[in-house]
Amino acid sequence: MAAKAFDTEVAPILARHCLECHGRSLRKGKLSLATEVVALAGGASGPAIVPGKPEESLLIDHIDSGEMPRDRPSLSEVEKRRLRRWIADGAKWGAAEID
Repeated sequence: MAAKAFDTEVAPILARHCLECHGRSLRKGKLSLATEVVALAGGASGPAIVPGKPEESLLIDHIDSGEMPRDRPSLSEVEKRRLRRWIADGAKWGAAEID
C-alpha cells in the first residue's frame, strides 16, 4: 500500500476508532497514533506498529482480540484487513499528522 493510500484508507480508520484515546492530547498507555514518529515509537506496552510484521504489531493484537477500541464500535472486517495489509506493506504514512 502506497503512502498516498494511507491518507484515504488507513488514516480515516485510525481517526474514527483510535485517536480519541491515542491522539495528540490524550495518550492512554502512553501511545499516540497521531503521527508516524510517535506511533512507531509505541507506548507503555511496546511497539504498536512493526512495519512489515502485522503479527508482531500490538495494534493488530488488540484489535483482533476485541480489547480495542474500548467503549467504541469495533472495526469492521474490511477495516481490520486494511490495517493488517498496511502494516504488512511497510506501514508507510502519508500526511504528517492525522486529525
